[in-house]
This record gives sequence, structure tokens and C-alpha cells, in this order.
Amino acid sequence: MIKSLFIVVLLLFFSFSPAHGQAYDLSMPDLRWPLPVSLKEISGLCFADQDSWLLAIQDEKGIVFGIDPETGQIKKTWPLAGKGDFEGIEVADSVLFVLRSDGVLFQSLWLNGPNEEVTPIPILSRKGVDLEGLGWDPVLKKLLIAVKDDPLLTNNSIKGWLYYDPGTGILDSKVVGIDKEQFIAVARKQLNKSGKKRMMAWLKKTPDQFPLGPSAIAVHPETREVYMLSHRGKVLLVFNNGGFCTHIFALDPTMFPQPEGIAFNQKGDLFIASEGTKKKPGQISIFRNKLKNRQNVEPDGH
Repeated sequence: MIKSLFIVVLLLFFSFSPAHGQAYDLSMPDLRWPLPVSLKEISGLCFADQDSWLLAIQDEKGIVFGIDPETGQIKKTWPLAGKGDFEGIEVADSVLFVLRSDGVLFQSLWLNGPNEEVTPIPILSRKGVDLEGLGWDPVLKKLLIAVKDDPLLTNNSIKGWLYYDPGTGILDSKVVGIDKEQFIAVARKQLNKSGKKRMMAWLKKTPDQFPLGPSAIAVHPETREVYMLSHRGKVLLVFNNGGFCTHIFALDPTMFPQPEGIAFNQKGDLFIASEGTKKKPGQISIFRNKLKNRQNVEPDGH
């Protein structure tokens, strides 16, 4: 009896593990922070300095916003570049990277703020390229660059990300991600009835294309799973270490009018930023890592 109970407890534990996509209730954020007008068009998020800063970028000016990760208040701003369509931000091994959608990375040393010296690095300069997300894998020591659109990709091609090695300056040529057929298969398996209906209706609008548009990307600090947002379709996709999509979550479009930023703190709490609308400000929604919180609860002795 005790052995059977132990097995049941183990099964329940693993069914709620982050690897099975159950660490977050995406229908109900634990906190929501409305943002000021200056971040109405927020387009990227990352953490820095052992979670002392939550950094954000918006898609019109190369300004880095330093947000208090406990209150959501903007504490400081740093000018980094001029006008442009800035779509991603990441701090990796004490270096700040900001991604412009036309394939230029802006690099600066980070020491509780960016250095005055900023270096632009063209990484994928061809007409029609639209890059919209930046993540960091601390094990591979590579940046993940989400590709929204690329004229060299066919309509039924893989949508996902490219790896970039800042140490060597080499950008991989092979996109890692998911194609339309795989997307449909995972969506049918993972989504509830209403979610499936919405996804299928969305895909039918462009039957000859795969309209997924990656807009943000982040690596989970514990599992190294890749979480990728798409503002097209309002979906969150989760990929395992091998680059295989294991979960698709249909996001509430009223909660996320245009999801454009994603980041994890060291505890594995999930932060998702969405641009504002004419009637609503931009906002950051926070989803606590429920598995981590459960593990930290001390037994009451009963």
C-alpha cells in the first residue's frame, strides 16, 4: 500500500514538473504591472545582475529601461542607440546585447549598466529579414535569435530561432523550431477544444503559408527548455533540449494583445510583456514557478 502510494505521489510530482509545462497557470497571472507610456510598445525583456534588474527595450528607440523586479517601477534608463526597430535584449556573461530587427546586434559591456562604448554588429543583413527575439543559453554560450520572417525561408519552412556564438561571431544557418505540420500535430494533442478551434481557424486564413511569427524567446534556467512567443496567433511554444516542440499554449488575446517579451528570473518565475493598445497600457504579467514554490514549502509536521 505504501509502495503504491509512493508511486502515485511520484507520478503527480512529475506531471506538474516544468518539463511537462505545468509550472505555470497561464490563464491567471500572479501579478500584472501596467507600464508607462514610454513602454507602451515594449518589445523585449531580460534579467541582469542576479535578478537585481529587469531590463526592457521598446521598438522605437534604443533606450534600455531598468525596472525594479519587485515593484515593476522604472528606476533608471540608459541610452544605447538611436531610433530603430529594437526587438530583443539580453545580458550574457557581463555583456549587454540589444537586437535590431534588421539583423544588427548592439553590444556593450555591462556593469550595473551599459558601458558608454557600444558596438553595432551586423549578423544577418539581407532585405526582408525580421528578427524579433533574443535569448541566452549559458551552457552552450550562445544567443538564440528568434526569426519572425526571412525571405529565403519557404512558406512551409521551420519557424523558430538561430544560434549565434558571440565569442566567434558565427551565426548558424539552420533554423531550429517547428514547421506547420508539427505545429498542427502538437496543437491537436495539447490544446483544449476551444484552443484547437481558434488555432485551426487562424491557420485556415493563410492555407498556403505558416503564419507563426516568433516575437520573443527565453531559456528556462532550470530545465533549459526554450520558451518562444508568437504574437501572430497569440501562442507560447515550449521546446525541449533537442529542439522538439513539446507544448503549445493558446494565450488569452485580451490579456496579451501583442506578446513581445519573455524572461525568467533565477527562481524560474515567468515574465511575459505585451504591447499596449489604444485603450490599454503595455503590461508585464508574472507567473510564479508553482513547482519551485511547492518545493520551498516546509512540511507542517502533521
